[in-house]
Amino acid sequence: MALAYRSPLLNSHSAEHIMLIYRRDYERDNAVIGFINDGLKRNQICVYAVVSMDEKTIVRMSTEITSYTTNIEQGNLLMMTLRPFYNATGFLNPTQFEDIRVQLEENMARNRSKQILFIGDLDGFLFKNKKFGECKFLEEWWQKKPFEGSYICTYHDSILNEYPYTEYKDGIFRSHDKVMLC
Repeated sequence: MALAYRSPLLNSHSAEHIMLIYRRDYERDNAVIGFINDGLKRNQICVYAVVSMDEKTIVRMSTEITSYTTNIEQGNLLMMTLRPFYNATGFLNPTQFEDIRVQLEENMARNRSKQILFIGDLDGFLFKNKKFGECKFLEEWWQKKPFEGSYICTYHDSILNEYPYTEYKDGIFRSHDKVMLC
């Protein structure tokens, strides 16, 4: 049985850039499911964008996210892979994020939604793989709030207190409006 996760965004009407720190993938997944369900209740377009996702996680999420198939079909829920944004050479192409922004704005117009809830792991993936400059660039891009809504970046806590990550983590923390633990 999955533990229920109560999203602190439920009563929030402002756009926020949030750092979500997790210890276990299962806890992160519970938090993501909670955020998505809350976002769907508020008529937000919910986007879960990850570098990679295993089939077991997709199946679990599809059973715990409210009206999963209907929301996917109606464009209220987007599940995306960010692997193309991070190629084998480790180069992050910033213009591709503009493509995401345009796609999300088109979805907002079609669905008459005013906000997006974007949850992603590319920032944490870059950080974990010591791509500190690219991680900083991406966090600064989110901080500019390129579309109306909230942004949640997931980071695994295991590396935050190890060298060389400790040299960069303060800047990453400061680039967020809120830091949360799950």
